[in-house]
Amino acid sequence: MAGDPSLALLGAVRAALLTNAGVMEHIGPRVYEDVPRKPVFPYLTIRESGNSPDDGQCYTADDIGVDVHVWSRHRNRTSTECRLLGAAVVAALDDADLTLSEPFALSRIVRRSRRTMRDPDNHTWHGVVSFEASVETMET
Repeated sequence: MAGDPSLALLGAVRAALLTNAGVMEHIGPRVYEDVPRKPVFPYLTIRESGNSPDDGQCYTADDIGVDVHVWSRHRNRTSTECRLLGAAVVAALDDADLTLSEPFALSRIVRRSRRTMRDPDNHTWHGVVSFEASVETMET
């Protein structure tokens, strides 16, 4: 059994964000799947946003969507911090050469969209950067 390509991709995305100087400058190690009860802002969360398998002859490929959520509560109450962190996420991941755990390999990862909005609490800024990745499962 080969495992789950989305887990391999999410792990590689998290590793890339945690080793990118532009991202680390803003958030340090605060990249979560399970957010602490009282998180320190800003921080990122990573979520899979769906996939669609496409069978090939020598390998199978999955197109997997990944959303990186940016959460910010900067003291100046503007969207600046959220937008700068979103730009750092794009720089770290768009067309990146990520290494996935075997038997998976990344064909490509590209940005689909990026948006920034104020949350209903009127204090938190929320950004979402969406990516589409193609992951191959190499047959042995």
